[in-house]
Amino acid sequence: MGLGENPDAPPSSLELMAVMAGRIIEEQVKKRDHQTILAGIGTANLAAWLAAKSLKKEGNPVSLIAEVGFYGYDPCPADPFIFNLRNIHTCRMLSQIDEVMGIFMGGANARCIGSLGAGQVDKLGNINTTKIPEQKLYLTGPGGGNDVASMAQEVVVSAPLGKRRYVDKLNYISSPGDRVSFVVSDLAVFGKDQGKKELTMIAYPDWPAGIKEEEAVRRVKEACGFEIKAAPGLRRISPPTREEIWRLRTFDPKKQFLS
Repeated sequence: MGLGENPDAPPSSLELMAVMAGRIIEEQVKKRDHQTILAGIGTANLAAWLAAKSLKKEGNPVSLIAEVGFYGYDPCPADPFIFNLRNIHTCRMLSQIDEVMGIFMGGANARCIGSLGAGQVDKLGNINTTKIPEQKLYLTGPGGGNDVASMAQEVVVSAPLGKRRYVDKLNYISSPGDRVSFVVSDLAVFGKDQGKKELTMIAYPDWPAGIKEEEAVRRVKEACGFEIKAAPGLRRISPPTREEIWRLRTFDPKKQFLS
């Protein structure tokens, strides 16, 4: 294979999450005719890369963009960092932050879907990447996340499920959840019903294979820090394909984000 691990090895929980988020982004690009995908950092970046690669393979003209000024780039293997300098030569255009964020992502005629990570997320889709005041704990900071969450047409958030990460109400909001349409975890996908502000469980991964819906919902309720509402007729998401796992492990062979 050359890079990363054997693609036939079972997927990790973070790989499951990245694949599901990538599929959601891809579906929304097709459904809403997005022109650009704004890649965040960490696993959210890998999800955006997966979606962009899959769409390119199908001939979809969507452009991958990054805050630092990359426009229309094609991610290269071996370095999962969003500002991987190896990607520069693949860019259709090199610009700057104000153009990417102010025109291609947040412009009046822009049709952009953002892919963001989260230190914490609440039931409204609000994001915290700055600090947890009650624990006197500082995180990475908001970066351009607030710009994306406030100005992109819609946002997909990726964050592993856990009681400390998924909370009923954030004590600090880095980025508002008004435009967050999906939150993807390793155990479930949450979405917002038409006209609703709160997240609802709408899908779960078929992993382990054949897991029953009742068991999937139970696992999510036990792991989540806010009360879960499950939509009727939950969607069952098929396991990652060999190609999806190979791409992920090629992007991040040292598991900087996937460990």
